[in-house]
Amino acid sequence: MARMRSREKELKSKGLMPWYYIDIDGTLTWSAKRPWGRPRRAAIRKLKYLLEIGERVVLWSGRGEAYAEQFAKKYGLLVAACLAKPTYIVDDESNIRSPKVMFRATPKEFERWGK
Repeated sequence: MARMRSREKELKSKGLMPWYYIDIDGTLTWSAKRPWGRPRRAAIRKLKYLLEIGERVVLWSGRGEAYAEQFAKKYGLLVAACLAKPTYIVDDESNIRSPKVMFRATPKEFERWGK
């Protein structure tokens, strides 16, 4: 968690704002196996807080763009974009998933950010 905050401060010191790409099923809901599962209220509250303080958030889902848009509308989430999860990521940095480049958090870790 401290590494994530440090990276965020580093980005902001360079005039760059972090982007949060947040999955829906299993992250903002308790079930990754079925759509429209029971909401993870703490995760949705944290997401709303990020939006309130002006963070840039993209919702994405393996169920597609329309599902992400419907989820955002249902929970009143005014996010920057709603996307389907990518099938391919093409980038000159082959280690794009490296913690040095991109952070990854579990739903529980996300709920605890800033506490």
